Amino acid sequence: MKWTLLSLVAAGGVTYALVFLVHAQYESEAVASTPIVTPEELLQADQDFSDPQAESFATIAQAEVSNPQNQEQPEVELFEGKPWPAGVKAFAEGDYETALTALELAVAEDETVAYRHYLLGLTYMKFGESEIAVTEFERSLELAPGNVRTLVNLSRAYLKEEDNAAARTSIDAALELQIDDADAWNVLGRIELAEGKLDDATVSFGRVVDLDPGHAHGWNNLGYARIQQGRYEEAVEPLQHAVASGLKVPYFYNNLGVALERSGDLRAASEAFVAACDLGSTVAEVSLGRVETFMIARGDDLEPLAEEDELGVAATTEVPIEEYARQK
Repeated sequence: MKWTLLSLVAAGGVTYALVFLVHAQYESEAVASTPIVTPEELLQADQDFSDPQAESFATIAQAEVSNPQNQEQPEVELFEGKPWPAGVKAFAEGDYETALTALELAVAEDETVAYRHYLLGLTYMKFGESEIAVTEFERSLELAPGNVRTLVNLSRAYLKEEDNAAARTSIDAALELQIDDADAWNVLGRIELAEGKLDDATVSFGRVVDLDPGHAHGWNNLGYARIQQGRYEEAVEPLQHAVASGLKVPYFYNNLGVALERSGDLRAASEAFVAACDLGSTVAEVSLGRVETFMIARGDDLEPLAEEDELGVAATTEVPIEEYARQK
């Protein structure tokens, strides 16, 4: 039995590199700083965001568009009404395909409105088109310089493009304008992770949750950074905060499972991995199989935890977790 456990531990160690590599938290959902808002609020934001001097900026050359009168009209319209309000409505409802079509037309309709470029950039990020999103965010900044939300999301787009230097330049500008912006600190932490600066990243993510105790991705990233540092027991609490936020994000649970497993709590780790599997994590399936094999080898009961003890969340709710209403 002793040698069986030793061989299992050795095999398990190989999988951790894969787990950590796959679950580096990029927030690939990409627009974590964008609040969930109503179409009316987005339309108002268009007015608030626009620079009254926008017409003084040079415009980016647009592709030629043939006269609509010479084009065959589609039999079925993709949206009702004018492009801009239709695009806003579709984005707010999570219909990003319709939003992309409508917002592209809205930008072509009036290329001088900064917020139209910004929202189009966010939509491109939803499709993983970070290079095009960079262009839209940069154009938005030309029309409305110094907008913190645009700088933060431009930094995210650069990070997706693996241009850490440009991402840092943009996020430094955002923090210079608004030093207490939690999302900006979160992106800074992600840049530091990408640069291998784990200690700096841990400090940045700590700053995120100090500023916004309901920032679920900040809690997750803090826990992840501590896992990377080998501080497994210290990683458990922030990851429990991320799970307690109520967001059903697979890697929140998978990362919690990793921290619990490496801390020696295999029962709770298995529960976390089960939750991650239920949310579609294939990496967690491998981890769950490994943990259950360990538990069987040492004679543990595989019965699930009692509901009130599940994942140990109750022990970490001293700081109230507010609803984290952010688009991912």
